[in-house]
Amino acid sequence: MNMIRAVASTLALATAFSALTAPIEARAATLVGTSSFPTGVDGLVVGGTTYNVTFTEGSYNTVFSVTAPTFLNNSAGASDGAADLAAALNSLAGAPPSAEFSEFIPYAAPDNLGDFLSSFVSGTVSQTYAAGNGANESDTTNFTSLPPTFQTGFAVFTTVAAVPEPGTWAMMLLGFAGIGFMAYRRKSKPSLMAA
Repeated sequence: MNMIRAVASTLALATAFSALTAPIEARAATLVGTSSFPTGVDGLVVGGTTYNVTFTEGSYNTVFSVTAPTFLNNSAGASDGAADLAAALNSLAGAPPSAEFSEFIPYAAPDNLGDFLSSFVSGTVSQTYAAGNGANESDTTNFTSLPPTFQTGFAVFTTVAAVPEPGTWAMMLLGFAGIGFMAYRRKSKPSLMAA
């Protein structure tokens, strides 16, 4: 009987552990805004990490006054981010809006002239979104807001915390219930006392 309890307890622990360590499935990216006026992409996967991307305009120092760019000192990450973002926009939004569209992903802080190195996603009407690398920009004509502000546009990447799937939660709860049941059964049996 003790052997059966030990096996059941081990299985319950294994179930709970496997549920906690199960891989978390990535969700498909979704467009924020409209296809004619995208304002971001949620759920973009770059290098195995999921990001929500927001398009915003302003100076480098204004946009990144609180938090540094996600890919600062990581030109390969910025380049991958630009390529994945362009692919997602082409898939989700179709053709770029009727005006010039350009969003920068900085990987080097501005120099004393205000120029910064970045990867970028750009496009104009009747074309596709394209990724580029090595832009040295301090100011650009940008039409990603209505009305246009003529300021530099940035793609701001924010890391998304992973959320386990419902099946993972069910396995974990089943494992903990098994552990609780085994503990309850042990307590409810009277122990033998030597007299």
